[in-house]
Amino acid sequence: ANRAFCNKMWNATRLVLMSIGSEYKAPAEFAFNGSQSMADRWIMSRLNKAVTETNAHFEAYGFAEATQVAQAFFLNDYCDVYLELSKPIMRLEDSDPRKQAARDVLYTVMDNGLRLLAPFMPFVPEELWQRLGRRAGDETESFHVAPYPEGSQAWADEAVEVEMEQVKALIKAKAKAQIVAYKNAMAKAKYTPSRGDLTLLKLQAKSDAAALLTQFFAFYKEAIG
Repeated sequence: ANRAFCNKMWNATRLVLMSIGSEYKAPAEFAFNGSQSMADRWIMSRLNKAVTETNAHFEAYGFAEATQVAQAFFLNDYCDVYLELSKPIMRLEDSDPRKQAARDVLYTVMDNGLRLLAPFMPFVPEELWQRLGRRAGDETESFHVAPYPEGSQAWADEAVEVEMEQVKALIKAKAKAQIVAYKNAMAKAKYTPSRGDLTLLKLQAKSDAAALLTQFFAFYKEAIG
């Protein structure tokens, strides 16, 4: 499990570095400027919640709970959802303010997400954090001496979190329906699906779900155009 998580971190960092570009320099502080999409606002709200909950668990000596919150946020919210939503935005022209806004969010969440993992995983996240680069004016040499992440109420947006959960539920239902329909068709044909068949189907369902999510945001004219 830890090896898989490290691979996930590595691939996520590589995607972020490719997306923001080698010339990118993060601003001294993150701030909303009106160009952020619904997806941007959602992941920043989730980051605020993850940071707040992780710190609360530390204060209560709930180290296992803190670990679970930090890892779940990085995997489930950032990697599985937001990074996928950021891909269409990164195909926009560099001059598009939505692309610059998404770059700032990509960097901010990756920076905080890696530092959030520091107490549990001191080596791999440090290596990845070094590759990420520092904000303007920040000369911190290691994330082990960098400030631990703190939440910000300016990032909190309960309304957008509720809306995103509705979208995710819709996607999950669609993916499940695809798999059920496939199994029913195979049963009628008296064919037993192999593990490989089901794996490929799940990958296809995930791809279809990402497309559905893109269509959702386009419909509401908020996120990725």
